[in-house]
Amino acid sequence: MVMLKEVTTAKEPRLTLVPAPFPFERRRSPRRDLNARAQAVQTHAANGYQLLTLEMQDVSDTGFRALTDKPVIPGSTLRVRLLPRSPMYHATVVRCKPLGGRYELGIRLAQPLAA
Repeated sequence: MVMLKEVTTAKEPRLTLVPAPFPFERRRSPRRDLNARAQAVQTHAANGYQLLTLEMQDVSDTGFRALTDKPVIPGSTLRVRLLPRSPMYHATVVRCKPLGGRYELGIRLAQPLAA
């Protein structure tokens, strides 16, 4: 179940979490399923910038879990935009592990999502 809704303001649309955590979740910020695509720019790639396509798997107040075709070095910074449109989120890759020919990323947001 997607736990995000788009809130439109005079400035720009933004994503807001709808509280519905899983009762068994022990994290400080519970995860919620998210089936969405996103584009990201890796801003600290070894050879400059790298454009990534992300398949978002889940979201919490503090970050995302996503799949991508390219490895990303943990500690790299990203600018992430959910498709078709959303604000730009600034984030850091905290985990990258191979998963079935792709890579699973743990992405921490620079600023928590607004509740």
